[in-house]
Parts: sequence; C-alpha cells; structure tokens
Amino acid sequence: MKSFLFILLMALITTTINQHYLQLTQSTPTSCVGGSSSLVMQENACNLLGKKADCKARIEVNLQWKRFYSDELRYRVCVQLSTKGVKTVNKYGSIDAGAKRFGVDLTKF
Repeated sequence: MKSFLFILLMALITTTINQHYLQLTQSTPTSCVGGSSSLVMQENACNLLGKKADCKARIEVNLQWKRFYSDELRYRVCVQLSTKGVKTVNKYGSIDAGAKRFGVDLTKF
C-alpha cells in the first residue's frame, strides 16, 4: 500500500513539474531563446516629421511625449513629437489629419 501511494505521489509531482516547464517554455518569446533581447530601442526622432539629431553639429531635437485623442481609432495615442511636430498637429486640427498628411500609421502607437 505504501509503495502504491509513493508511486502515485511521484507521478503527480512529475506531471506538475512538466506542466510548469511547458508553461515557462511557451511564455518565453522565440527571440529570447538565442540570447538576444526582445526589446527594440526606439530611435530618437520625431514620430510625425521624422526629424533627427544632427550628429556632426551636435544639435539635438526638442522631443516631447504628447497624448492626442484619435477620432478614427477612438483612443488616446501617445507619440514622441518635436515642437514643430506639435505645431503641425495644431495647424491641421487633429493628430489624424497630421498623420494622414505625412503617411504615419497611428495604430503602431
């Protein structure tokens, strides 16, 4: 009787360990398996106009994180814009019109 309980307990422990191991392996992304990180660094540039820093003259772009409500997507979009980009959005009236004018897909943000 004791050996039967011992075998039953060991079977229960091994199935629990196997299920836990399968959950760990399924939840890790495939890009992390090779040792490389799955994080992608965002470029330091305006998301709307594409303005970048001038490395030769060491001039940085004045970038601001702004949230705009998108009427087409029906939720707030958080984008990194230069100050000229903010003025451009205000000029066109909405982030949707500015994104359409410059060909930016707002679903990525």
